Amino acid sequence: MMGGMSVAVAESLFDLLLLTFVVLVLTICIFILILKQLGFIKKINKKINSLWIWT
Repeated sequence: MMGGMSVAVAESLFDLLLLTFVVLVLTICIFILILKQLGFIKKINKKINSLWIWT
């Protein structure tokens, strides 16, 4: 009986982690799109590669 409960807890934890990951990725994508739309990346410096801005 205990084995079944631990599997259910593990599945719930996995679902929570998956949901958290999806929300995090969506938030980052929306943030990047907003910055691109506002043109902040282009205004900083045209010589800098946009990947360096995120580091």
